[in-house]
Amino acid sequence: IVLDSIPADTTPPTVTLIGSGTINILSGSTYVDSGATWSDDTDGTGETLTGNYSETGSFQSTGSVNTTQTGTYTIEYLKVDNAGNTGSATRTINVLDTLP
Repeated sequence: IVLDSIPADTTPPTVTLIGSGTINILSGSTYVDSGATWSDDTDGTGETLTGNYSETGSFQSTGSVNTTQTGTYTIEYLKVDNAGNTGSATRTINVLDTLP
């Protein structure tokens, strides 16, 4: 009798930002985030943001940017693979006022 055992998936997914990890924009301008992608050695790849972070298999972003208020904002992309391993990446957005 030969028993094959499938090793447990313990490798977290890799989350990769599309574009720069730090963005500087002027206050009052429009900001559209360029998103992120994920890849996993077992579950494949994707870039769709759906579900809640706590749900196994979900991929979503958290955070927002208020372009009318100067400051530093972050958007974090979170992926939970089907085995429950988690990966993330964070983008920093600096809203600046450079007018005298």
